[in-house]
Amino acid sequence: MAISNSDLAWGINVNSSWKLPNQFSLQAYTDYDAQSVTLQGYEGSWFYYSFSAKKEITTRKLTVTLTTVSPFGGYISQTGLTRGTDFETTIQNRYLMRTVRLSLNWEFGSLFKASNSRKINNDDQKNTKVGR
Repeated sequence: MAISNSDLAWGINVNSSWKLPNQFSLQAYTDYDAQSVTLQGYEGSWFYYSFSAKKEITTRKLTVTLTTVSPFGGYISQTGLTRGTDFETTIQNRYLMRTVRLSLNWEFGSLFKASNSRKINNDDQKNTKVGR
């Protein structure tokens, strides 16, 4: 018995950021994934969004970021369906998406600094005789 299922799966996300004076920046992000097909059914759509504010302290190589995910929502509901020849199951999940996160990032070392590399000079024309 061969099982197959086909459909279109798609999603979209939008990310935007703004640089402000004094090494501040803001970011807004949203993500939507449409209903996706599974072998015996589907999983429901998914949507969330987030906002972030960031301050860079370059003298200390420190970045402080405050992020909130779906602050105006609570739970995201997602429905899934599985079918077989003699059964059908519906699954209803609820995910708590409203969160607040504070993160600190400290950069140490010089791993990503540009190194002093040799410069190539094309000086092969300098040894030509002039006035021949």
